[in-house]
Amino acid sequence: MTRVRTWWTIAETAAAALSTPRVDVGHADADVELLVRRSWLWRAGTRLAAKISAAWIDSRCRRIAGAAARNRR
Repeated sequence: MTRVRTWWTIAETAAAALSTPRVDVGHADADVELLVRRSWLWRAGTRLAAKISAAWIDSRCRRIAGAAARNRR
């Protein structure tokens, strides 16, 4: 029974290796990244991040925090 099971495992492994396509992981990752970066959700997130960054630069809280950090030194 052990010999039959061994040959069956070899046959399964060979069939899986022959029928499974080779995947270039780096290329697949690049494709997914391109899809995400072209999505409306990515663009909306980028716009939101830009608005938050601009608001932070002009914020009173940033100036107070910066002054407090300079006074701690």
